[in-house]
Amino acid sequence: MVAFLYNVLDKLIALIANRPYSESLSSACFETMGQLVKICTMLLDSCLDSHGRSTLLTSYVHYYKIAMKESKARSQLCKDMAAEKNKPGSPETQKLYHIIEDVEKLSASHQRVPVEAVPCTSNKAVHEELVEQWVRSGGCAREMAFLNAWFFLELMVSL
Repeated sequence: MVAFLYNVLDKLIALIANRPYSESLSSACFETMGQLVKICTMLLDSCLDSHGRSTLLTSYVHYYKIAMKESKARSQLCKDMAAEKNKPGSPETQKLYHIIEDVEKLSASHQRVPVEAVPCTSNKAVHEELVEQWVRSGGCAREMAFLNAWFFLELMVSL
């Protein structure tokens, strides 16, 4: 499970954030995230930092923040290039833009892009969806979210 923890968390966040799915699926995904955080914290107690947080989860949040910054920078670069492309230029400049676009498409197909970096069809942001699920949760799911609030708050801050 540890080997695929990052992929599982990425997919759960994507299911919570992207809204063609039902509310019950989003709440089940939120509860599952809470269970995974609990498992990583309680069962892998040899991998805890000085604050009692799982090092796996802290590294996930850290690298998630880096990935989000890179995806925002890449999307800004794409917007800038699209604006420049609309400006009239010399044929050599247009050729250069096409070459750069081809290289970016090729490199993007070889790199793993987190699912959350893909723009969602919903009007709400990912952190708003997480807050909404946290508020709507009840019982065991809410308890787990409160016990591991650092993880959910760090995720919300990074988004």
